[in-house]
Amino acid sequence: MLFANAENRLTGARQIPARNLGANTVQRLIDNCAAEYDQVRRLIDRAGMDLVQDRNGNKIAGVELRIPAVRVPVKLDIGPLMSSLLPDSPGWYRISSGIAHSAAWVLHDAVAGTCGPDLALTPDLMEVAAAAESAISASALIIERHGTYYGYDPEPRVRQSRQRRAMLDVLMREQAISQMTNPAPLIRAGS
Repeated sequence: MLFANAENRLTGARQIPARNLGANTVQRLIDNCAAEYDQVRRLIDRAGMDLVQDRNGNKIAGVELRIPAVRVPVKLDIGPLMSSLLPDSPGWYRISSGIAHSAAWVLHDAVAGTCGPDLALTPDLMEVAAAAESAISASALIIERHGTYYGYDPEPRVRQSRQRRAMLDVLMREQAISQMTNPAPLIRAGS
C-alpha cells in the first residue's frame, strides 16, 4: 500500500493543470512526489523485495519477497471488504474513503464561493456523517469481535453503537430532505 500511495500521489500531481496552481508550484509538487516514489522503491529494494509488473508489463502490480518467493499485490481494494464487514453502512465507506484520499468528486462538493478571497472549503454534512457512520460501525465490529474472542458479552457496547447510528441516521435523513427541498444554487463552469 505504501507503494500504491506514492504512485497515486505522483500520478495525481502529474495530472494537475498548471493553470490551477502555476507551473512552478505544480513542478515542485511533481518533484516532491517523484522523490517520495523513488524513496519508497529504494526502501522496498533494501528490504529484499522486488516490484513485479502485471501480466502485460504495463504497471507495477505486486511486491515479491526474494527469499522465500512470496508475492502480494501493491494495491488492495478495500471497498468490497468493507461492504462485507460493515453491511449496515453500504456506500458510506466509499464516501469516507473519498474524504480521506481527497478524491476529486468529494472535493468538488466541498468548494464554496466562486474564487479569490470568497473561495472556501466547507465540509458537506452528509460526507462527514458518512465518515462518522463508518467509524461507529467499525468500532462496533471491533468491540464485538474482541469481546467475543476474550469471552465477554459485547452486546451492551454494541447496542450503544447501534443507538448512536440510529441517531445519526435520523439527522442524515433530515439533512438529505433539506438538501433535496432546498438545492444549492448552480455555479456555472468558468465563473
